[in-house]
Parts: sequence; structure tokens; C-alpha cells
Amino acid sequence: MNRIQTNISLGLLCGFSICACSSSAKNTTDAGVQSGAGGASTGGSTSEGGQAGSATNGTGGATQNAVGGGSTGGSKSSTGGSTSNGGSGGIAGCIGALWGEYVQRNDGVLLYEGPSEQVIFDSTTGQSLSGVISVQNGNSHGCAAISDGSVQCWQTDTTNGNATGQLGNGTTTTNAVAFRGTPVLTAINTPLTNVAAVASGDSNSGCAVTNDNKLYCWGDLTWIVNKGTTLLSGYAQAITTDGSTPFTGVAQVALGFRQACALVYGSSANEVWCWGYNAEGELGQGDTTTRQYPTKVLGLSNPTWVVMSPSNSGSEATVCALDGNNVRCWGANDRGQVGVNSTTNPIQGPTVVVGQTGTAIDGVVDVEPGLFAFSILRQDGTIWLWGWGATDYAANYGLTNVDGIGWAGGYAGSVRYVTSDGIYHSAMTNVTVNCGAL
Repeated sequence: MNRIQTNISLGLLCGFSICACSSSAKNTTDAGVQSGAGGASTGGSTSEGGQAGSATNGTGGATQNAVGGGSTGGSKSSTGGSTSNGGSGGIAGCIGALWGEYVQRNDGVLLYEGPSEQVIFDSTTGQSLSGVISVQNGNSHGCAAISDGSVQCWQTDTTNGNATGQLGNGTTTTNAVAFRGTPVLTAINTPLTNVAAVASGDSNSGCAVTNDNKLYCWGDLTWIVNKGTTLLSGYAQAITTDGSTPFTGVAQVALGFRQACALVYGSSANEVWCWGYNAEGELGQGDTTTRQYPTKVLGLSNPTWVVMSPSNSGSEATVCALDGNNVRCWGANDRGQVGVNSTTNPIQGPTVVVGQTGTAIDGVVDVEPGLFAFSILRQDGTIWLWGWGATDYAANYGLTNVDGIGWAGGYAGSVRYVTSDGIYHSAMTNVTVNCGAL
């Protein structure tokens, strides 16, 4: 069975791709992190029919969720099909990749599957947005890394879609047009370039990792740049370690409303570094002290993916990392969203997610956030959920043919996933994806 599943490498990603992969990283280089069934070499191809990801010359590539293979700098990994720009093959139907609440078709067309299906357009060409390699499922907005190294963002509602500058177009002004991408800028008439991928996370901010493993963010930077003093930026700013030194070695980033966590290349193993607001221990430091700059999280062995679940108030968050073939979580746990079979709140350091009997859940190939909730995909094609609307431990959703997972649901919606017959689902409801003319 071909399995959809998320890809992680050089870059940020909020979604998941389409195909199975193993849970441990097999290659870690300055080009990207990968883990995968069938593995993949720098710039190479998987051994199970997959084609290499979107990395240029195999290095510095973008994270992407896609049907098929993985490469260092390309995708988290998979089996079958091609990964490039959503790829093709691997499963039936027209779906090539999922990113939160977004579906990317095999032909590259990006669709938002909200209350109604919406096509994402490029406002400069008037055509459907093309060359997409990574998507952020933001709050009232979305962003995509494009294969030419640029980033485009769009409103998903015209009331709050740019109120904090989350479009990165130099303003904090909303307009009457939604689902129309515009370039992210670093200054007037100066687009952000050399981008490998955008962040994951339902946030009033946007972030992008560049091919040289640096991080730029825009929108509400109050906590992830300015330690709580209001800062709304319509331009992308470099994230630093001390106010001037660029934060480097970044592979992938997850955003909350007031926090951020980054997967970082370490000297011997990957690491997670977090910063920002910390009232619920979401920075993984064993305390509730706010950090203005990135700080290493202890208690992880070799993480390969990090995600964050914000609250609807924006004041708290829970973080989970794919670590080996287990998941470890920390932060707010008032709804059991850490997955440790209790609602002890908060959990201030990485703690392994367990099932009802207290046994660690293993064989995990992907973890995705919802609102106060998370879902995981295991190697056997099953989904397991915990948090709001589920249980305070990982519980089997009752399916055995899942190829990939997207938004985990919770207060804002229902778990999204694709089954091996190519059908897209919201909870147990089949959702018809437009596979034809737009």
C-alpha cells in the first residue's frame, strides 16, 4: 500500500504528504533531514519507487508533503510516486499532498478545503498558484513557499487576514479579496528570496526557512521577537539568537500565537529550540519563564519533526516532536493534549505519548496538530488521536487504510486524512475534491 505522509527536511511545513516513511532520520546533512521508508540520499531517489524531492542539486531543498519519495532537503520520506511540487502517483485520485486544511492536486493546483472549496490564485498572474513546495495553514491567512525561492501569502478571510501583517506585504491592511497570493517582502519592493519552506502552525505570524538554514518571520512578532512588547511587522525580519546574530542551522519551524519551536541541526543529532511566551511550559525548559531568543529543549534524542497546537485564546500551546518512532509532547495539558493519560497541567518537558494502558505508542511516521489536539499516523496505516474531543491518551481512530493525515481537528474542525482509495475525509465524512477544470 502506498502511504501519504508528511515530509520534513530543510524547511517548515504544516501538513502532511502522501506516502509512508519510517520514523527515524537516516541522513542528516547541511542540506536537510529525512526519514523514510526506502530512505533517500542527498539529491537522490528513494529505493521504493520514489523520486527525489525539490532540493536544488539535492541540497538546501524545501520541506514538502507529497506523494512519493524523499530526499535530503526534499521530503520527510515516503514510498512510491514523485514528491516534486506535490508529486503524482502513489495513490488513486488527483490528490498529491495535504497541508493542514489544504489539498494540493497532482497538477500542482492548491485548494483550501474550508467551509467551501477555494482555489489559491497568484494575484500577479491571475492563474492558480504554481510551483508550491510547502504551505502554512495560518490563522485567517495562508502562505506558500514557491519553487523559485519566493513566498506568497493570502487572506482566508477579509476581516482579519492581514490585521497583524501576516501577509508580509509591507502593510497591516486587509482588502476585499481572499485566496489571492502576494509576495512576502523584507522591505519596500524587496521580496524575500532563497526560501526553502514556510512554517507550520495556526498563528497570526508567518515564517520561512531559507536554503542556508536561516529563519525569517513576519506578522505578529510580539513574543517571538520582542518579548511581549507589541510588534506587528508587514515585512519579514531575521530571527536572531541575541538581537543581532542570525539563528542558523534551522531545518523546520512550528508556530503558535505567542511561541515558536524550530528543528535545528545539531553536531551529532537534531535538536528542538523554542522561544517566546511560556506560561504553560511550552518552551520545554521545565519552567514557565519567557525566553526572547531560541533555547534548546532537553529530553529529545534525535527529533525529525516538530508541531504545535495553539489554543483558541492564543495564550497557551502544546508542542509535539517526532523523536525516533515515538512522539514526545510538552506544554498545556488541560484537555489531555500532551497525550500522557492524564490532564495534569502543565507538562513542562518532553514526555512520551502513550496509549490507554500507559505503553508508549511507537511505529509513528507523522504527527499533526489540531486545536488542543493531535493526530499521528503509524506505519500500519492507522490514525491515533488525543486531546480535545478525544481522550487524554492516544486512541485508535478505527481505520486501517490511511495514507496520510492533515489538520487534527479539535474545536475548530475534524481530523483530515486521505485513505488508500484516494478519498479525502473530514472525520468520517467524505469530501469531494475538484479534480477537474477550475
